Amino acid sequence: RQSGDIFPVIEDLENLLQQDERYALAHAQLAVVLGFSVFETGRDEPDIVPRVVAHARRALSLDSDDERVQAKAALGLLIAGDPKRALHYSEKALQLNPHSVEAIHVRGNVHCGTGEHETALDYQREAMRLDPLFPTYYHESVIEANYLLRRYDDAIRVYGNWDQPFSHATAYMAACHAMMGDQASARELADQFIGSRSEGFRMADYVAALMRYFSRDEDRAHWREGFNRAGLLPEG
Repeated sequence: RQSGDIFPVIEDLENLLQQDERYALAHAQLAVVLGFSVFETGRDEPDIVPRVVAHARRALSLDSDDERVQAKAALGLLIAGDPKRALHYSEKALQLNPHSVEAIHVRGNVHCGTGEHETALDYQREAMRLDPLFPTYYHESVIEANYLLRRYDDAIRVYGNWDQPFSHATAYMAACHAMMGDQASARELADQFIGSRSEGFRMADYVAALMRYFSRDEDRAHWREGFNRAGLLPEG
């Protein structure tokens, strides 16, 4: 997915819900896509988080037996800055189906967001083991966990193996190189990231969304340090 793809996906899901307002999985997926959209568009509009939470809660109220609904709603809640409920519903998804690759992946995302980075990597490895044809966006959580574990080389290696990386992940690579002291590569990647942003992109909004996703102060500070060293923050 690239930023230009986000709005059609949101529109398609909203159209589905106009046809069937009780479609729990569509509510859960819409929660995820709405929350994710800020990372690609850099527009953290005031109604985004309330909409994410509303769709996640509606999904959960409509279907308590589908692990996909529980997992997607959990991820939406994590993106919206509610790690406690994200942990609860991601655990419930695994209870419903311990072998669900999606539930395992989301549980890894939640552990990454709440600061248990080694555990996050264990879950992602298990998801990839169970499904060798896993969606390549699973790489994003692996990159994030490695960055926060100060394993910048590993994060860069994983990015190199990602065939269609999210465009916003270029900012992660800029931070990795900056934290390794490779300022030239960091600034080149930072320029590439900024140059690829759509009109109206606000780095402050992007960072604000990332700060919601990661609940530990030390993880938030580490992201800010990397972006600052790479020259991505206004004060950098």
